Amino acid sequence: MDLDGTVEHGDGSSNRMAGDAIFSIWLAHRQADPYDPVCAAATRRLYGSIWKLWLSHLHRRGVLWMDASAVDVSQFLKQLKARRAKASDGTIRSVSEVSQKRYWQLLHWVYGYAFDLKLSQNLPTGELHGIDRPRKLNDDPTVLDPALWRVLPQAFPRAESCDCYGIRDLVILKLLYEHGLTSEEVRGMRTEDLIWDDPKLTDTTKDSVPRLVGAHIQGSRSCQERLISFSMPLSKSMEDWLDFRASQAKYSKKEWVFLSDRSNQISIRILFHLVSRTIVTAAREANLPLPLRCGPQVIRNTVIREKLDQQWPLEKIMAFAGLKNRESVWRHARWKPGQGFA
Repeated sequence: MDLDGTVEHGDGSSNRMAGDAIFSIWLAHRQADPYDPVCAAATRRLYGSIWKLWLSHLHRRGVLWMDASAVDVSQFLKQLKARRAKASDGTIRSVSEVSQKRYWQLLHWVYGYAFDLKLSQNLPTGELHGIDRPRKLNDDPTVLDPALWRVLPQAFPRAESCDCYGIRDLVILKLLYEHGLTSEEVRGMRTEDLIWDDPKLTDTTKDSVPRLVGAHIQGSRSCQERLISFSMPLSKSMEDWLDFRASQAKYSKKEWVFLSDRSNQISIRILFHLVSRTIVTAAREANLPLPLRCGPQVIRNTVIREKLDQQWPLEKIMAFAGLKNRESVWRHARWKPGQGFA
């Protein structure tokens, strides 16, 4: 038997698919999946290394991949838990719960695919006893309770009483609440991305001034590039922030819209603290339970859920949120057709 799981006869022929062959077929299938494709090269390399480690484990046990049992999977995971890896800083770390879940998940995907093609007679990952599986990750819904979502704006800073950075925070919270932007989209917004109307085209009065109407959202993927329109309250808040920003000499040559008091691009830490503090305040003031998660992604997911509740077409939600496919909509909102929210 070869390492890859091929069974050879005396004449050198083989009658069962090799382990690396079934993985290649499954990976090609996933790359072509229109709803959840495996596109990133780094992800493909990670999956390949996990599968190679699994085949090596089976080889030491003298087991073909298609004959693997729940016992083989259990031993594989137990050895994985005992592994230690040397980090870049020299420290020794155990394999995390997330990694253990990822290893089990990949095996489950490949064997499920092989089982459907009748290339394997069993599903060893599915037969694994519950106590032997990696502890389930926190799969609770990552959306806010509707009652908390409705009262969330009441915890936003008040324009009439907030300081200069309260004005900035109010704009960010409104952007997140209205448009479900990602943290990186907020951080990456530049002054040149802002869109102003030309009142001279519609208004002949001498007092007409340009009005901020929206922004061009940039992103690392083409689907993220889109135009968003500002509501009147959002436009007013943004203009208040830009007025303060323009009054600060330290900001004059900075390209980013949202800056820290040290003139740096606003950080992930500041965004997370702002959002989590606002959600906690809203929950306590409304006497509602705190959600398990409180970061900017939770607001984004909830915005997408709201669009689903409003029965927006999936393609419209994809364009609105800058998502690549339908599965991305369902995954972000923890929603499946015909099943509701997980």
